[in-house]
Amino acid sequence: MVSTLIINAPSKQALTNLLVGHIDLLLAPANTPKSVAQKINQTMMFILAQERIRKAMLERGSDPASGSAEEFAAFLRLDQSKWAKLIKENKIAVQ
Repeated sequence: MVSTLIINAPSKQALTNLLVGHIDLLLAPANTPKSVAQKINQTMMFILAQERIRKAMLERGSDPASGSAEEFAAFLRLDQSKWAKLIKENKIAVQ
């Protein structure tokens, strides 16, 4: 999930492999029935596909994207792995 808003952003040599962003998401309790979660997801995908909504979000610096819960879980696992590696390699500790 790479934002189309950052693709053309200028980069510095030291940051060539660093991509940082933010995520706004909608979560439901862990015991939410799968059918309910799927209905919420379908509704959000429909809303985010509306041209008026997409345009308004893009004008405010957000890049609307949507996908399944499984796709997002895979994204989070990959992101967590990336940051864990960076933290370990640079010996970063909580202060």
